[in-house]
Amino acid sequence: MFSNVQEEQDVRELFQLLEPLHEELPPLEESLAACKERFAQERAHLTPKKRQQRQTIWMRLLGWSLLPAAGFAALMLFVNMKTNMPVERIPKGFSMSLWYTGKALGYRAKAQVREAQVLVPGDQIQFEYKSPAETHILIASLNQRGEVSRYVPLDGSMSQRLQRGHGYFAPLELDDYIGLERIFVLVSHRPFSAKKAKRAIQQAFTKHKRRWSRLRHIPGPWRVQWSLSIRKKPSRQSRSGKTAKDD
Repeated sequence: MFSNVQEEQDVRELFQLLEPLHEELPPLEESLAACKERFAQERAHLTPKKRQQRQTIWMRLLGWSLLPAAGFAALMLFVNMKTNMPVERIPKGFSMSLWYTGKALGYRAKAQVREAQVLVPGDQIQFEYKSPAETHILIASLNQRGEVSRYVPLDGSMSQRLQRGHGYFAPLELDDYIGLERIFVLVSHRPFSAKKAKRAIQQAFTKHKRRWSRLRHIPGPWRVQWSLSIRKKPSRQSRSGKTAKDD
């Protein structure tokens, strides 16, 4: 088990960084098999003494060839022992979308919000989800000042449990912040801390020099399953209602 939260976060991030290396193992196994077959063909024409010499060379080469794979396997085993759980994997079929359900200056037909779409304070939005299995979710936005606001859940210290199926979250009214915002949907197969998620988003933003384009991965016991940016411009009027919550 972990001695502290930071150690758990570091190990999980290392595991996710090493996961793509697993794809390199099958080509390595194929190369070793081809070398072994070629060695067997050449060995058939050698004298007993030459065979022994070639076998010794072969064993040395085989040992050095397997060293990277063995090291990788040992490291993965260590991480698995430390985490006692696999890297966060969300079932295929999970999807999220954002809908524009009402205008601050009057009603307008429901429409899907697109990347970098312009909205105004007081506009009503609604998140739609499709989940093939029970998951835990947190939806938050990050503005250009590095401030994080929560959309789902609005209250509480933990992520929100999401049942399997298709549904909508309660409509929300955008706050009065003006400028660019990026919305992140964090998903996990188990509950996680909302405060830790907020802190992780802010730290990732700072680490990447406040560049949203680099925030593809936010370290923690979750996965960034969906992300969308919106641009908010000022409006003269705004009606009261639910708004995103600043922690």
